[in-house]
Amino acid sequence: MNSSATVTIGLPVYNNERFISTMLESVLAQDYSDFLLLICDDCSTDSTEEICREYADRDRRIRYIRNEQNLGPLENHRKVLDLAESEYFMFARGHEILPQDLFSCAMKVLSENKEVVLANAPTLWIDEEGTVQNDKHLLQYDTRKNGIANRCRKILLGKCESFYGIGLTQHFRSVRVLEPVVGTDLIMLMEMGLLGSFAVVPSGNRLRRHYYTEDYGERIKRHSSALAIDPDFLDRHFPILKIPFQLLYSVWHGKIRFYEKILASVVIILMSPIKYLLSIGKTQ
Repeated sequence: MNSSATVTIGLPVYNNERFISTMLESVLAQDYSDFLLLICDDCSTDSTEEICREYADRDRRIRYIRNEQNLGPLENHRKVLDLAESEYFMFARGHEILPQDLFSCAMKVLSENKEVVLANAPTLWIDEEGTVQNDKHLLQYDTRKNGIANRCRKILLGKCESFYGIGLTQHFRSVRVLEPVVGTDLIMLMEMGLLGSFAVVPSGNRLRRHYYTEDYGERIKRHSSALAIDPDFLDRHFPILKIPFQLLYSVWHGKIRFYEKILASVVIILMSPIKYLLSIGKTQ
């Protein structure tokens, strides 16, 4: 593995043949070249392997690994993080398109703002054909210069796009990332938010593909399946009820001042019902 790279892009894939070429081209088009793209294929049954191996043969900055057995999305994400040897890390998705200046803008912001723990591009929804969906919105917040209460509030109100931002690998490994619970991305972001701020960098737009048509219950079922957990009554009908307790656990085990724990706890208790109401009927 190219351990000298500054940034590792962790790309877990499974049956992404429709969009993977476009995604890989957007990585190779970056104006920041000091990266390693680490692809972990979770036993794809389509042509994903063939496509990824072709790109890996073309560019030494791409490493392709095929799992011996299917691990599931959660464990496959953990694997790409565990294999990272670089100073910085970023998760990516096999269906998205990255702006050409994402890495350079994010690294500039991270180097100039030591309080920033995650830096990501502004993100837009696109459909299966790549057309921007102007009727769908991805609410992202830049939390620089915000106190702990405002950071927690914005994490709860916004979408979890900062999960896919660039940050120090040691920060990813110091928090509860990829817990086998519904809302694992929100838990990770809360713990990251206790360490510092999130930045939305002045780059082009990151394009996230929307190809799910499902209601709230179906979405929770999909998330539970991806996490390899057997949802109980609360998971199926009121999954958001468990998340506040997970978030409060994160706050009270975080390395922040006592009064900040009080403030963060109040925000979580007050905002959780709003988070639930915003989630019902939405697609993501």
